[in-house]
Amino acid sequence: MNQIATSDTKEVNGPTGPAHAIMISVDMDTPEKTAEFTIEIAERFKVQRMVSPPDTSLLLITVIGQLDGAAFKAAWTQALSSDQVLAFFISQMTIATCMHGTSTGQILDEFSLLPGEQ
Repeated sequence: MNQIATSDTKEVNGPTGPAHAIMISVDMDTPEKTAEFTIEIAERFKVQRMVSPPDTSLLLITVIGQLDGAAFKAAWTQALSSDQVLAFFISQMTIATCMHGTSTGQILDEFSLLPGEQ
């Protein structure tokens, strides 16, 4: 089962000093449902962004489990092209990253969620 485990906004020390970051943690066990689940994650991001401070500029999505990174990135890109609110909120991010890892903390993959970045 795919599920969003947590979503929160935290004050962090960003690349240019103090910043606010949205952190969304997800568990993914059914990679064949990546496209549908990506939409759910995007919706959660939008809600979290609306309740976050106006200067929120960082996004980190962490995925534990079975992730097809290319499928996730493709679904995210499709969502950005069809959802103006999502695209606007992402345009306010200076960093937006998806990290795929194991439950023991090993990083398996990392990629940008900003348009035009790998």
